[in-house]
Amino acid sequence: MHFNSDDGDEGEKPICQECGAAFVNLDNLSAHFERCSIRKKKLLNERSIYMSGFNGKIDVNAVKELLSQFGKVEKVIVDKEWDRYAIGSFNFL
Repeated sequence: MHFNSDDGDEGEKPICQECGAAFVNLDNLSAHFERCSIRKKKLLNERSIYMSGFNGKIDVNAVKELLSQFGKVEKVIVDKEWDRYAIGSFNFL
């Protein structure tokens, strides 16, 4: 868990380094940390890759099959308007 706090000032409150929210005490910060949406998004981004340069229609199943060489693919998200990029999300857990 990451937080900022100035130990020299009694008025300082623990702050979540992921989203910047301030809390009364460390217990409240700990409870928040498990459900912090910014933290969850960062974790998802760490497991995802961005691919571009596709021409025409993207075969999602083919992309998913190719990515499966690197690990279990959770999902492939395709740019539905232009079919020019895809985001592959892995499940390494």
